Amino acid sequence: MRLSELFSHRPEPPRVVPPPARDLEKALERVRRRWPDVVTEPPEKDRERLVVDLARRVAADDWTGMKMSLLNQTAIALFDRDRRARPDLADLREWYLREIRVSDRRSLLGGAFKVYVASFDAEARHTRALADALVSVRDRLPERTRRLLGIFPDLLDPGRAAGAVADRMLEMPSPYHDLKKLGISAPHAPGLMDAVHAAFLDRMRPRLNTIQGVEHLLAWLRPEDQPPRQSGAAEAITAILWPWRTRDPKDDLKDHLTHRLTELYHDPRVNPGGVWVGVDEQCKQVLLRWLTGESMRFLFDVLTESQDSHMWAARREFWMDQFERGNISAAWVAFGEEGLRLARRQMNHGRERPFARQVSNSGDDRNKSLLIMQVGQRIMIEGTHNFKVHIYRRNDPNAPRLYQPTYDCSQIRRDQRRKIDGQIRYVGPEERKIHLGDWQGYLRRNYPELS
Repeated sequence: MRLSELFSHRPEPPRVVPPPARDLEKALERVRRRWPDVVTEPPEKDRERLVVDLARRVAADDWTGMKMSLLNQTAIALFDRDRRARPDLADLREWYLREIRVSDRRSLLGGAFKVYVASFDAEARHTRALADALVSVRDRLPERTRRLLGIFPDLLDPGRAAGAVADRMLEMPSPYHDLKKLGISAPHAPGLMDAVHAAFLDRMRPRLNTIQGVEHLLAWLRPEDQPPRQSGAAEAITAILWPWRTRDPKDDLKDHLTHRLTELYHDPRVNPGGVWVGVDEQCKQVLLRWLTGESMRFLFDVLTESQDSHMWAARREFWMDQFERGNISAAWVAFGEEGLRLARRQMNHGRERPFARQVSNSGDDRNKSLLIMQVGQRIMIEGTHNFKVHIYRRNDPNAPRLYQPTYDCSQIRRDQRRKIDGQIRYVGPEERKIHLGDWQGYLRRNYPELS
């Protein structure tokens, strides 16, 4: 007996008086919002067992205790990334495709459509086979699925499905939520929607040189009341930053990109993992360069309120000129007590910016703020008040590292005694240069990294 025949023998349900259609539709929508997927994903640890059990049942024609929900879960496992092309499961996949073609069970056919969407790969044999089987029973598919196919007629054409959805998304103010309204219950799900994401990104590239275009893409990546999309996010960030590898955008667009990308996916300096691992390295360096300039300007803007204008103006002018010349590849700010108070007050009137704490409790050091910079292969540290420019040798393993949460000004200002190669040695910077006379010219003459 075919499985579809077994499921077709069901008792006549009791007659009930249906609730008003409007109330029923509202209730259904609440259910869909809370449980958008009728077919639940089986746990990874159970998948092989489910597939083995289905193979046994097919061979023995034994369907005792088999439920449609269990079959749908097993089908997801059968066509997942690890099993969809396994030669030893080819006969079982063929059996499932035959069941689709002969079945009139909406729950089985709806489950098969979910399998097609979840395992979608336009170039893969299994996707084309599932599409062919579903096309042959198109008129028997669940009403919700047929309604979706009415909106997207090419959805069962693997070569055109992703592009058809992406084309509609170009005109949607809120692609994620608008797709949900059209019947795509999980727009950020893997499979077909990964292909849709890639197609949408390709179509959006010419528009990513404006704030409006970027915001349209970000509305898809981070819809309202939803976590940001992770799959394909690295490719999206790369596309957003790609035009600016050799030139900078206007300041308003640059500030917008810096703010929004770090807001959605965190600052890559302090959170270098996650989606940032997959971002094109050149494009990542573009953002890091912008963040470096932003950190330097933030420090100088904050401390201009508290520092002697004559002393601080010269330091600001020198180091910002070095940044504009491309000599400073990275920078990080550590605020002391006084700077921290001013920084927090400034951020109350604008967006949050990451920074470190300068935690010394020693005398005047507690109020000093530091600017830690990567200049060529050297680490150079500028500071407020009477702090000298500290310059560390190339590749000095004991030099302060960038992007740490805290720094101690007192420890930096004093050489430390450490045991190295069995001997006690003093460890400190290559030079400490005081801000007297033509200190800028001295640094340029003695350190080729500065010009």
